[in-house]
Order: sequence, then C-alpha cells, then structure tokens
Amino acid sequence: MQQYIIGGIIGLFIGVVGTNLMDQARQGGHDDHKDHGYEDHSHDDDMMLTNAEAVVIAPGVSITPISHASAVVQWNETLIFADPVGEADMYTEFGTPDIVFITHRHGDHFDQDNLPAMLSESTTLIAPQDVVDQLPEGIVANVVVMAPGETATVNPLTLEAVAAYNTRPEAQDFHPQSRGDIGVVLDDGTSRVYFSGDTEGTPEMLALQNIDVAFVSMNLPYTMDVEAAAEAVLGFAPKAVYPYHFRTPDGFSDVERFKELVEAGSENIEVKMLDWYTE
Repeated sequence: MQQYIIGGIIGLFIGVVGTNLMDQARQGGHDDHKDHGYEDHSHDDDMMLTNAEAVVIAPGVSITPISHASAVVQWNETLIFADPVGEADMYTEFGTPDIVFITHRHGDHFDQDNLPAMLSESTTLIAPQDVVDQLPEGIVANVVVMAPGETATVNPLTLEAVAAYNTRPEAQDFHPQSRGDIGVVLDDGTSRVYFSGDTEGTPEMLALQNIDVAFVSMNLPYTMDVEAAAEAVLGFAPKAVYPYHFRTPDGFSDVERFKELVEAGSENIEVKMLDWYTE
C-alpha cells in the first residue's frame, strides 16, 4: 500500500510540473521583452512626441527627435524615418517617408500596430530578417532585408548595416549577436551618419570609419553605461556624437557625464544634445 501511495504522489508531482512547463512554453512565445524582463516604454506618455525642432546635423541633413530612439531625418529631398514608434499621426506633418529603417524587434524600435499606416508603395523599408518575419499584414512598402555587414542603395543614399548586440555575458538575452540586429550608416558620398540601434561597443562599431555624426545608445541594462559608450565613441572617433536612447528603468543615463568623458578623451569629437524626452 505504501508503495502505491508514494507512486501516486510522484505521479501527481510530475503531472503538475509538466503542466506548468507546458503553460510557460505556451505563454512565453516569441516575446523576449517578457521572457527577459525587457520593459517596453514605447507607449508611455513621456515617450511620445517631444515637439522638438529640426536640427541641422550635416550639409543638407536635419533631424527631428520624436522620442527615445525614433527620429525623422530630412536628407535634402529624401525623407527618412528612423525606428518610428507611436501613433501614425505623430509623423503626418513630415509627409510620406522615402526610407524607413528598423534596427530590431523591440517595441521601442518596431511598432507593429502603427507602422503600416506610415508607409506607402514608394517607401523602402529596411530591416533585419528577424523584423521582416514579424511584419504585420498591410505592408505596401518595398521591403529590403539587411544583415550586418551588408549595404543597400536607395538613391541617393547608401545604407550600411552594422552589427548591433550585447557583449556582456549577463545581457546576452536582450540583444544576442545571433539574431542579426543592426545599426545603420547613411551615406550620400559627402556625409556619413550612424544610428547605433541597441548595442554595446562592439568590434563592428569600433571599426567604423569617417563617421561625421553618430547617434549612440546608452542605457543599462539593455545597452551600455555612459563610461562604455564614451570609450566606444573615442574608439571610432566620429566628428560629432549625440546621445540617444538613454532612458533606463530607473530614470535616465547621465549624458552630461558622457559628454565630460568624451571631451576629456578627445578634442576632435563634439558632443551635442537633443531633446529626446518630454521631461
């Protein structure tokens, strides 16, 4: 009798554990925001339109910060949306984009719900395969898949995909190199502008050359702290750098400290600030 009771208890335990594991597998799905504690702030009130003015960053090139990682770039006659997140009517005043690029899957860069309404048949959408695999129905744009190291020409610009990933062992679940997330360099033969996406100071970033303007992320635990960001910037030495994507779970990274570190390390890199948040 005792053996039957023990066997029954063991069987019940295995059944409960198995059911829990199956439930976790069903609920976990493909959303690594939840699996790894990634907080999507893309639709918070203070992540919405900053009402910032357009700022000239290079000859014929201006940028309007929208929020966090989202921006509108006017490059002469070419209109570019960088990681556009938020309601489509936030972007209406700028017109229909010629180019949209999305660096990776996270919700503060890739807005599945609102993206289709921002695009037209004349828009070229640049994204890594992981994002393209998740595009919602109704996408009418010309979709171009880019992997790290590849280039694409969308007249009059050349776009270069730069690998973007975490190097710290404890951060591998946020942006693993194997997923193929990208940063983007925009180049018209006169100016080279780099958006880092979510990354740390990778060898691919440090190998960049002749960058005129860089936008570099810095927010632990998802990307890097200001010290690491400053070290990376000093490594590839853009002419000018703007901190962006610097909201953290506890507030904001100390971008003034970043500025101090870069300026202490080089007299040839200008650190500039933009209004990415409404606070």
